[in-house]
Amino acid sequence: MKDFSFKSILFCKELSYITAILKAFHNLLKQMSINDTIYYNKLRTLATIAVITIHASSTLFYHRPIGSESWWIATFFDTIARFGVPIFLMISGALLLPKKEDMKSFYSKRLHRILIPFLLWLTIYYFHNLPVNISLSEKFYRLLNGICSGSSYHLWYIYMLVGIYLAIPAVRIWVQNISTQSIRIILLFWGILLLLRLTDETGKLVKSLNIEFFYYLGYPIAGYYLSILKFHKPHQTIRRFSIAAIIIGILLTLSGTYILSLYKGKTNELFFNCLSPTVVLMSFGIFLLFKHIEFKKEKIPGKWICTYSYGIYLCHVYVLEQLKSVYWIKYTYYIHPAIGIPTLVISCLFLSLLLIMTIHKIPRIGKYISG
Repeated sequence: MKDFSFKSILFCKELSYITAILKAFHNLLKQMSINDTIYYNKLRTLATIAVITIHASSTLFYHRPIGSESWWIATFFDTIARFGVPIFLMISGALLLPKKEDMKSFYSKRLHRILIPFLLWLTIYYFHNLPVNISLSEKFYRLLNGICSGSSYHLWYIYMLVGIYLAIPAVRIWVQNISTQSIRIILLFWGILLLLRLTDETGKLVKSLNIEFFYYLGYPIAGYYLSILKFHKPHQTIRRFSIAAIIIGILLTLSGTYILSLYKGKTNELFFNCLSPTVVLMSFGIFLLFKHIEFKKEKIPGKWICTYSYGIYLCHVYVLEQLKSVYWIKYTYYIHPAIGIPTLVISCLFLSLLLIMTIHKIPRIGKYISG
């Protein structure tokens, strides 16, 4: 009887140890999942701010003399924000490619979230940019052109995103059934293609064949790969490597833009392109840096920006154009761009967020319009 009681006590102790280990393992997995969610959200928030920064600084970049103080300031802000679109695509790859869901479910979700708000803002920008005194035929032509290529310059991204999403189910099956070594080879080949794209001949061929969209598929695949990649080095070492990649990418983009602009005799944005190898390097560095930072929790403003990031992207150009007409912002923007550009970015971000959050509160239809 005593022997049985003793064995029972031992069994209970062993069971409690096993339970404690399983609980600790569950908490670890939960914490890892929370950190993954937070770092994706932080990246999405940062990418949203980056896109606004690009559009806020672009006017000075294009309309100031090359090498002037205001040109350098605008070019600097434009350069450090060029990771915006690549990071959005990498997050999509990291979140969507590991999933297992049927095509109907996948497309149904994206239809409501992406297409409906896009069509609304496409219409808004069409009427906003429509001159008053033009003929009916000209209005019809502008309407067709707006539908085909976007009624505002920033909407190119949505057309490209729709193409990416159409390809995601097929790419998902493909990446889930090949080794990480195969993905590395594919990304290496992608990098070589991006380098070749910098030459005039290849660049013209890409544009003439209209195959630039396929180049953007590299970013979701890269995001998926970097999200599952396990390093055997301490996080501190990875962070240092990531920061080095970011700095090198920024310096190469800045210097390349300046040298090429001088050579061409006008402002040149070849190195600013989302598919520029220097922008790829910068984007990879930022993605890896955020992956290896242990975030404790999300702050409310960042959480809001992340939640409404798509809506902010859609409406921010409209808000930006209104702000550029405000005298004091316009004054600081042109006379003191080091102050004016950040002021414009912060103002645009705040007002865009406020606009989208207000639209979201409209009963029944708000969530479909706000994105």
